[in-house]
Amino acid sequence: MTAGPVFCDGPGALTRIRESLAWYPDDVWRYAVAADWSRLRQEFPDVGRAGLRGDEDGSAVIAARHVRTLLHLAHLLHRCWPPYGKWLAHSAARLPGGTALRVTVQEVLRAPQWRSRQSALADAVEQLAVVQGEQGLPTLSPATEPFFDRPTSVCGRWPSWSPHRSGALQSGRCRSVPAPPSRSATT
Repeated sequence: MTAGPVFCDGPGALTRIRESLAWYPDDVWRYAVAADWSRLRQEFPDVGRAGLRGDEDGSAVIAARHVRTLLHLAHLLHRCWPPYGKWLAHSAARLPGGTALRVTVQEVLRAPQWRSRQSALADAVEQLAVVQGEQGLPTLSPATEPFFDRPTSVCGRWPSWSPHRSGALQSGRCRSVPAPPSRSATT
C-alpha cells in the first residue's frame, strides 16, 4: 500500500491513502520508540548476568534478541517502516549510519564471550541514542551505565523521558494506552 508503482489513480484515492499511511502519527511513533527502549532495558543486564554464571549460550541468545530490537529501533528512529525479520539487518544497513550499526551488531553476534558481547551492545545503544537526539527526542549521554556494583551494564534511566511521563503525547487516545512496562533494575 505504501510503495510500488501506481499506473492509474485518477481521483487520487490511492495517493491519499498512501499519504495517510506514510508514517505513524507522531504520538504513536514516540510510543513505539519508548516501547523498544523499554524492551531493551528489561533484559539488558542479563547478557552479562548469564555470562557471569558461565552461560555463554544464554548470554548470546539474549544479546541476539537485543540486536533484533536495536535494528527495529533504528528503523523507527529514521522513520522507516521496519521489514519483517528476514530483511531487517539488510534494511538497517541502508539507513543513515547503518554501516556503523551493522559492524557493531556483527561484533555482538560474533563475540566469543559475554564481556565483548556486552561492550558491543553498549556501543550500539550509544549509537542509537545519538540518532534519537538528532531526531529531536530526549536522549541520555551516556545511554548505558553500570548495573549497580556488578561488572555488567544496563540501559540508562529511559523511563524518565517516556512520552507518558513527559507529557509529550498530544492525543487523548495515545495517553490512554498504558505506558510500556519498565522493570526496575534491582536484582
